Amino acid sequence: MGSISAANAEFCFDVFKELKIHHANENILYCPLSIISALAMVYLGARGNTQSQMEKVNYLHGCKVTSACACCSF
Repeated sequence: MGSISAANAEFCFDVFKELKIHHANENILYCPLSIISALAMVYLGARGNTQSQMEKVNYLHGCKVTSACACCSF
């Protein structure tokens, strides 16, 4: 994954797919920006193994993330 915006988009669509599976016959409303912002704050405090695991789960593996861009767009 090359860019943070592409990683964000992939993450948001995967969250939507999971929600759709568990709520197949219901209307779904969620805010991906809130989820990404909360995870960005947690990521900024993570170090070592936790940080690398978050990068993999949140599709950031291989992205250059600095503290300045992580707080705006995870």
